[in-house]
Amino acid sequence: MKILLVLLGCCLTLASCNTTKLDAGIQRSLPAICQGGETAYAVLLPFIAAGKLKPRTEAAATAAHDSLLTICANPETANFATVLVSASAAVLTISTAVREAKRSE
Repeated sequence: MKILLVLLGCCLTLASCNTTKLDAGIQRSLPAICQGGETAYAVLLPFIAAGKLKPRTEAAATAAHDSLLTICANPETANFATVLVSASAAVLTISTAVREAKRSE
């Protein structure tokens, strides 16, 4: 939850700024962001295979991962806003799913 508040603060602060430099920086950082998303989802896959997640949680985590994959597959279209939304949703959703899976062990 704290990460979302920080990200929201950044969005509000940067809302009036020229985002061209931010977009270029995001595009340079995108491989690391995508790798992080893949790693997080890979941690979740054994729990999915074992049926440790509620169907709704599994669907949300998969959708968040798919959203991030779409951006990663098309880095030239990535901008600050789309990466911020997809990456933060993926992090929040996948980390929530991992916590749920660990509780069910």
